[in-house]
Amino acid sequence: MYPALIFGRRLYFEAQWNLLKIQQEREGLLELLGHTLSEMKKHGTFETLLVFVAEGKSTQEKAHEILKKEREAVEEVKRLGAELAREKLEHQKEVAEHKTAILHLKEQILAVKSKTQIDIRYARNEAKAKRSSTARMYHQLMEEQHDRIKDLQGKCTTETRVHDETVHFLKDRHEQLQNELAEWNAKYQQDTLAKQVQLQELQERKAANAQRLENFQRRWQEEMATIKQKEEERQRLVELEALRKEELKAQNTAARLIQVAYRAYMAKKEEKRKAAESEKKGAKKGAKKKGKK
Repeated sequence: MYPALIFGRRLYFEAQWNLLKIQQEREGLLELLGHTLSEMKKHGTFETLLVFVAEGKSTQEKAHEILKKEREAVEEVKRLGAELAREKLEHQKEVAEHKTAILHLKEQILAVKSKTQIDIRYARNEAKAKRSSTARMYHQLMEEQHDRIKDLQGKCTTETRVHDETVHFLKDRHEQLQNELAEWNAKYQQDTLAKQVQLQELQERKAANAQRLENFQRRWQEEMATIKQKEEERQRLVELEALRKEELKAQNTAARLIQVAYRAYMAKKEEKRKAAESEKKGAKKGAKKKGKK
């Protein structure tokens, strides 16, 4: 009774543990893809997925690992089914041994009964006083044997009932696990296909974003080249303007110098003219004075 019950419980907990592991791995994959989609929507990147691929196994390897674990779960169910069959055979063997023991006890009761009847016949001839004592011993022995038979029959019935209930429970649980495994396989295939489609879309979006980035970089480089060219042209114009201003300043300075020199020359020339006129006037006055004498 107890080995069968323990076996059933162990099968139940091992199956639950395998299903829990598959569920946790599936939830982890869904969470990773959810983070990746959120990152793509917010930043246009998928660093989370790249980090996951770099640090761990790829999505295909994870899928193979999940399939491997599911196959191991199926093999475990088969193994436990074989153990259940062996347990059933052992239980049947024990039931047969109990039945054999009961039959042996019945034979012993018949032998005791026959022996008791012979003893009673002899006791009747030897002493009537011993008859009641022998009868009491006989009835007591019969009651003890009947009690043992009832006890063994009760135990056999209990073990048979527990065995049948355990077999029924394990069969139902086995069918349930088979159904759940089929559902998980179908769900896994659907999820895998959906995630492959999402991965393909992400790859296409990555390629499109890379192309856009390349276009933006090319345009930026062209604009920067244009800006640089304009800046160089502006700098050249500034330098030309500075040169023009310096030249104009030099011209103005030269013109002022020429004007100053010209004015000085004219002033000096005027002084010479006035000096010459003064000399002429003085000479005329002297000549007049000499003529009067």
